[in-house]
Amino acid sequence: MVCKKCKKENDEQAKFCANCGSPLKENDKFNLLDYLKTMAESIIKPSKFFKDKTIDLKKSFIYALILSVIATIITIIEAMYDAVVVKSVSWFNEVKTEIHLNNLLDEKFIVLGIKAFVIFLGIILLLALIYYLASLVIKKEIPYPKMIAYATCSIAPIYLAILVLKPILGIISPILGTFIVIVALIYTVIILIENINVGLKEDKKIYFHLACLSIFTIIMYYGYFHILIDNLKF
Repeated sequence: MVCKKCKKENDEQAKFCANCGSPLKENDKFNLLDYLKTMAESIIKPSKFFKDKTIDLKKSFIYALILSVIATIITIIEAMYDAVVVKSVSWFNEVKTEIHLNNLLDEKFIVLGIKAFVIFLGIILLLALIYYLASLVIKKEIPYPKMIAYATCSIAPIYLAILVLKPILGIISPILGTFIVIVALIYTVIILIENINVGLKEDKKIYFHLACLSIFTIIMYYGYFHILIDNLKF
């Protein structure tokens, strides 16, 4: 159990922090703001964050759920906007914008939300599973909950870039929107590699990540075209 005050790990059964003496009971209470703050810290300073072990690994799945829910909500909002704000081009190339609020009553939004949530959460769990199985192969087992924490921390920037930054910056320039996604993708890979490299032998790091990311990329490539596009259409 991690102390909220000094960020030091304690025994799961402990009632007070062995380092600062603060009560640990309140840490069991669910606080969304604390979870969001912790996720932000893990993205901004991932190496320091995991090195200091300020994350409760038993709550890794909750972090994955929170990120997936946020991504799902953004997806639904974007779909609602596209359904309500309908643009058409006249014979004189004039763009007309019409508002159709009745489209918000469409039940497809619920189906879209469920599919989006399963997909976003599935991507996180899949990446964690691939790395976990690979760690077993090289006999450097990294606990699956910890892998979920790494995967959630790593994938958050690319979700943010694709769902939020790209649509906004794309209004200014499509190239700018694409550029920010590429930067986020690179940052995602850097975070993932930097965190998982701890404990790996130097001569195995390159092949380990190359194998894991290749498998993930292949699955995502075929999954994107056969699952994501078909299921996230509205």
